[in-house]
Amino acid sequence: MRRGILLVLLLAATTTGVSTALNTTPMDKSRELMVEGGPFGTVLTQDPDGNSSYYLKLIKEAGNQYSEDLGYSSDILDEFVKNNITNREAMVATVSILTLTAQTYDMLSSVQSPDEYVKYQFYMESALKYFRLYLWNMAKFYETNRNEYAVKAREFFNLSIYYYEKSVEEYDLIQRSAVRF
Repeated sequence: MRRGILLVLLLAATTTGVSTALNTTPMDKSRELMVEGGPFGTVLTQDPDGNSSYYLKLIKEAGNQYSEDLGYSSDILDEFVKNNITNREAMVATVSILTLTAQTYDMLSSVQSPDEYVKYQFYMESALKYFRLYLWNMAKFYETNRNEYAVKAREFFNLSIYYYEKSVEEYDLIQRSAVRF
């Protein structure tokens, strides 16, 4: 089933936009795809001025992406432990999530937060940074079967969760402060 989905995605990626690709440079197309289809595509097209409502939509999407990627990585580990997928399948799936997480991190770190969200953004970026390190180490573990990668992965996973929880606490604190005024 997963192979079928991957095949459909690859086919769609190679066949769409052929005529427009002939009239644009690779850099133009890359920018266009990041705006339209990146992890925050719908948010970017709604309010390019960078005001607080735009930022709030952006951070909500970043949190959603983090949660989804965390769930998918847990599913991969679970399937691997149950011997339902091979080392190679687990590695490839983990690298795919790593790529998506890197895009989420890049997008979030490319915007400047409003003053009241500076700590929140630091925590969320840290959660994503450590999650990327977790995923990289898990991919290396699946590739090599070397336990030191699994040990490092666990440490990075714990740091990622710590910073994610801090981001949630900070967000709640900001929201409570806003209600008082």
